[in-house]
Amino acid sequence: MLMANTSEGNLYYFWLQNVAEFLTNESRMNFVDNIWNATNPFAGISNVSGNGETYPLLNVFYHSSYYAYGTPEINYTFPFAFYFLISENYNS
Repeated sequence: MLMANTSEGNLYYFWLQNVAEFLTNESRMNFVDNIWNATNPFAGISNVSGNGETYPLLNVFYHSSYYAYGTPEINYTFPFAFYFLISENYNS
């Protein structure tokens, strides 16, 4: 969870997700990045810089939008290893 405290005293919480999706029967995989605004149950997300897009949610009980980016699928063979890094930058 990323906590952003603005100079105006506002506090925001963001859930940053890195996901590896595997199609094991095809030995293919890709990576997906998501950002969710967890400040309150109906918070959305905007003003995100990156290669992805913001998407609206039709769920009336939680979040109005989220940011997502997915890489193209790649083939993998064993041994196979990777690690996740998250880099954040906040500009008000």
